[in-house]
Amino acid sequence: MNTATACRRTALYRLFMADGTLLYIGIGYDPAVRIAAHRRKSWGGDIDPNRTLIEWFDDRGSAETAEIAAIRDEKPRHNVVTADENGCATFLPKPDGRWGRPVWRGSQVQMKALAEARRLSEKRAGIEAAMWATLARGRQLDIPDTTLCDESGESRSTLNRRLGPRGAGT
Repeated sequence: MNTATACRRTALYRLFMADGTLLYIGIGYDPAVRIAAHRRKSWGGDIDPNRTLIEWFDDRGSAETAEIAAIRDEKPRHNVVTADENGCATFLPKPDGRWGRPVWRGSQVQMKALAEARRLSEKRAGIEAAMWATLARGRQLDIPDTTLCDESGESRSTLNRRLGPRGAGT
């Protein structure tokens, strides 16, 4: 870091939800720009601008030290870095206990939508497997490929890729 930026006033900001839940702690020279970037994230709509707190430090180093301690002590929902026992920045553990960037944690409504998408995806996979088994059975019964394609909505090339080519004249 060069001397000009090291001595520049730096803001430490805290972003909250309307109910007081701490969403994020960050630093920046222009907190309005940084906060605007956070508002574009998946959780940005949860930010209550009336509850945003900004604290100014004379230099970036002081702001970084305060940021790491605040993240460690206040445990905001969307930060991925905290301080280790020596005060050094480190990633928070994932829910499975491994270290690194944690998996995304959304709001209750977002998590419900994702669970429904996962359920439907699993259901779709089961339906697709059943469809391909049925198409393979159709070939065993000598149903023409053109008819199998018309009924399933699959192209001839996809049918041949998935089930292998069949002799000409079908």
